[in-house]
Amino acid sequence: SHDRYFLDKLVLGIWEVERHKLETYKGNYSKYVLLKKERRDRQQKEYELQQQEIAAMEDFVARNLVRASTTKRAQSRIAALERMERVEKPQGDLKTARLSFQYDREPVKDVLLVENMSLSVGEEPNRKHLASGINLHVERGNKIAIIGANGVGKSSFLKAVLKQIPIDSGAFYWGKNVKIAYYEQELKGLNPNNTALEEVWARYPQMTEHEIRSLLGSVLLTGEAVYKKVSVLSGGERAKLAFAILMLQRGNVLLLDEPTNHLDLPSKEVLEEALQEYEGTLLMVSHDRYMLNKVPDFIMEFTGTGVETYKGGYDDYFAEKDRRRAKAAARQEKERPVPAKTASSGGYRTRQQKNEEIKRRQHIKDLESRIAEIEEQIQQLEQEISLPEIYENYVLMGEKCNELDQAKQTLALVMEEWVQCSE
Repeated sequence: SHDRYFLDKLVLGIWEVERHKLETYKGNYSKYVLLKKERRDRQQKEYELQQQEIAAMEDFVARNLVRASTTKRAQSRIAALERMERVEKPQGDLKTARLSFQYDREPVKDVLLVENMSLSVGEEPNRKHLASGINLHVERGNKIAIIGANGVGKSSFLKAVLKQIPIDSGAFYWGKNVKIAYYEQELKGLNPNNTALEEVWARYPQMTEHEIRSLLGSVLLTGEAVYKKVSVLSGGERAKLAFAILMLQRGNVLLLDEPTNHLDLPSKEVLEEALQEYEGTLLMVSHDRYMLNKVPDFIMEFTGTGVETYKGGYDDYFAEKDRRRAKAAARQEKERPVPAKTASSGGYRTRQQKNEEIKRRQHIKDLESRIAEIEEQIQQLEQEISLPEIYENYVLMGEKCNELDQAKQTLALVMEEWVQCSE
């Protein structure tokens, strides 16, 4: 699997094949990253110490072998060197792609305005309604991730604002000096009959072959791969070719549709870093929860009947959504009409009904107190995880992450019980 969130939540061990060797690590993906670095650092230290020891022994041999009084000692050092089990020099990390998205001019502050947009796809009589009530204001420098269930119009929204498909109603306006660079999920914009080299050359004929090969090399398309036709490239190779072209487009607005779909783990991390460093405006459709936590400063959720916007990454979105749900339910409870009471029974048919209602309301209050406690616990754990003394200690970090996961699961269960009791 290349899903890091999935690997963090599910697995108890990682087996990594690198340079024809298998290395095993206990724990989830985040722990594997820490353990791999620790192992690499330890091997480097052991190698350096042994090299110092070897150099000292070889120097002793060179100075003392020809002297009669020290020949035996020198020969003893030679024998020790021959018996020594050499520590293999660590080879370092494998080469990874290099991505950098630059642009030449700044757009105006208001980059995109969407007003009451409605979307459908297909032709009559099979035309399918996707979403309505889409309102959005994107400012220069915003990084927005678009999420939602399948079939609610996320990818279609990007195509709509690119004028690739019509909208049913509403309007949208791009600001001045906007230059868009678009990465499409299906990679249909690549000509299957071109080689990787020809695909870039067809778009940028002023570039030399050396410049194009250098560009393709930066995304790890090297050697014979540059002469392969697009039709026979793997999904990952086509994605890297598309990102190479995207870098050349120098857009001050990036529209990315599921950009991590075809990428391996190292390439995903390179892309995340490049998007974090990108100073332009970003609209991105993604299901990659690792990326959704690292890159965007806003989450835009398509619901089918409109758009809900949340500040922060995916974890912030999840927490805020829970808070909004709790507030809405509490408001609904307050607005619930109180049954008319009679002098004799107080509005209840039996004393037992009255007692049960009192117990129910008390239980709701207890649950609300419990929800507040758990939310406070989650906030505290999230703050602790960001402390150096925690995240630099992988054992403690793992314990805190487990506590956080357990707290979130408990919150979900208590929230579900609260909703049921409030109905």
